[in-house]
Amino acid sequence: MDIIKIVSMALCTLFIIILVRKVNTDYAFFISCVISISICVFSFGILIPVFEYINELEGNSQYSKLCTVMFKSTGICLLCSLASELCRDAGQNTLATKIEFAGKCTLLTYSLPLIQTVFRYATSFID
Repeated sequence: MDIIKIVSMALCTLFIIILVRKVNTDYAFFISCVISISICVFSFGILIPVFEYINELEGNSQYSKLCTVMFKSTGICLLCSLASELCRDAGQNTLATKIEFAGKCTLLTYSLPLIQTVFRYATSFID
């Protein structure tokens, strides 16, 4: 149960940050950054089985295009989510919203070949 370790570490860090913030806000920010990076690195370790499965599916030419779209989409979602949350933490809500919008536009662009394939199959079944 890796998620329990992550949540416990985050909650313990939260209490430490609350206590340290009263003394020095710079130290609290530094602790927050270090733990945030640690959680991100640990979370990527959790995703190893997913990456292995996607690589296994990519070997099959039938699923190659689908895997590429899924992999890119997942990466874009994670990256945009992380960036927008960092902007929100810094008080830049407008910038966070624009990052999310750009991510959605990019997802739509990357998934366009997949959408075209689905429509092609649907029209061939209708005819």
